[in-house]
Amino acid sequence: MKKVLYMIVLIIGAILLGRIIGNAVSASGSASWLASTINIDIQPGTFINFEVLTVTFGMHLELSTIQIFLMLVCFFIYYKTAPKLFGG
Repeated sequence: MKKVLYMIVLIIGAILLGRIIGNAVSASGSASWLASTINIDIQPGTFINFEVLTVTFGMHLELSTIQIFLMLVCFFIYYKTAPKLFGG
């Protein structure tokens, strides 16, 4: 369980750091490619519609190039440090 939480913390940290770096370099000319994003959308739709209950689902995912790169670095850091931290 500790390893899973460690991985989740690393991924969230990579995403947040990537967003900060992406926003910082988006205005610069030479490194603006790091802020280019990929959008994945699933538009909300009604799946179940009863008189009392309505169930809908939607999702929006937006990843920048630097976020993807930092997540790959995060996986590398995880596999190098997790066995040393948690013994296994």
